[in-house]
Amino acid sequence: MPIYIQVSWENPHGERLTAAIPTERAGIVIEDDWDGIGQRQTGSGTVTFKDLEILDEELISSPQVSLTPYTSLTSLLQQSVQVGTDFENYLELAKLAEAAKFDAIFFADGVAARLKDVEAASRKAHSGVYPFEPITLLSALSSVTRNIGLIATASTSFSDPYNFARQFGSLDRLSGGRAGWNLVTSSDPEAAYNFGHEAQILHADRYDRAEEFADVVLGLWDSWDDDAFIRDRESGRYFDPERLHRLDHKGRHFKVRGPLNIPRSPQGRPVLVQAGASGSGKELAARTAEAIFAAHITLDEAKAFYADVKGKLGACGRSADDLKILPGIFPVVGRSEAEAQEKFEALQELIQPQVGLNLLSPRPSKRSLT
Repeated sequence: MPIYIQVSWENPHGERLTAAIPTERAGIVIEDDWDGIGQRQTGSGTVTFKDLEILDEELISSPQVSLTPYTSLTSLLQQSVQVGTDFENYLELAKLAEAAKFDAIFFADGVAARLKDVEAASRKAHSGVYPFEPITLLSALSSVTRNIGLIATASTSFSDPYNFARQFGSLDRLSGGRAGWNLVTSSDPEAAYNFGHEAQILHADRYDRAEEFADVVLGLWDSWDDDAFIRDRESGRYFDPERLHRLDHKGRHFKVRGPLNIPRSPQGRPVLVQAGASGSGKELAARTAEAIFAAHITLDEAKAFYADVKGKLGACGRSADDLKILPGIFPVVGRSEAEAQEKFEALQELIQPQVGLNLLSPRPSKRSLT
C-alpha cells in the first residue's frame, strides 16, 4: 500500500492548501536513514522537496483532516469520513464561519432516527442521527466564539414550553445574546412513537399547538424587565417586584403560571426563525418569526412565496421589514463554470441507487419511475 505525506503551503491568494502525496513521487527526498529500515515505512528521517508537482486530485478538501508525517491512504480516508462527528470539527467550523463574518451558524435537528428503510438509511449520513443535541452543542460553542449567531432547531410538538424557555434563555445568556430558535413542528411519525403517541399528530393539531407554544415561550421570556434585578445592597432588595410579569397562561394545550426563573438576556430574547412552507407555517411565521428559511426550485416559486409571506405581515400588525426571508442555496465552487459543473456531476454520481429511491419515495408522483 502506498505511503502518503502531508504537504501544506499558502498560494498567492493567501489561501492555505494541503495535499497528500505518495512518498514514491519524484521530487520527494528522504535523508538521514538512521534506523536502517527505511523512512518510507517508519517516518523517521528528514524530508526535502525538489521541483515537486502537486496534482489536483492530491489536494485534501477538508482542513480538518490531520495527517502524521507518514499516513497510509486507508488511514487518510478513515480520518476524512470522521469529519463532522467530533466536537473539534464543529469548533473548527464555528471559528471559520466567524472569521469569515457569517451572521450565524444553524443546526437542524429531529427527535427520531429515520429507519423505515434501514438499507437506504445505512448508506447515508442524514438519517436523523446527529452527533449532538443542538442546544448542548451551541452552549459549548458559545464559550469559544464571540460574535456569530447560534441558531438551533427545536420542535414544539413534543416539548414543554417552560423548560424549553429556560434552555434557550440560558443559551442566549451564555452567548451574550446570540441565540436563535428555529421553530418547527414534527411531522415524522417515527418521532411521535418516541413520545407516547400511537400515530403521527395531525398537521392542524401540530400547528395549533405550535401557535400556543410560541405565545407561552415568548411570554415567559418577557417575565422580567431588562432592569428588574437591581441587586441593591443598601435596601437589601434583589429585584424590583414592579418589573416582574407573571404569565398566568391558560390555553387549550398549556397552563403555565410563570414567571420564568431566568433573567432576560442582553438581546431580550432569542431570535425566532421559522421554515414552514405550508399555509399554517406561513401564518405562524408572519405572526412570530424574524427570519424564515426558504428553499424553492424555481425563481417563480420563490417570488410567489416571498409575496405571500410578506403580504400576511400587515394583518399581524407588522411591517414588511420585520421579517427577513433567507433563500437556501447549494453552492458548488470551481475555477470555471465547467469545473463547477464537473464537480457537481461527480457529487451526484456518489448518490447510491437505494438512497436516491428513498429520497423520492416520500414524494408521491403521477410519473412512473420505470
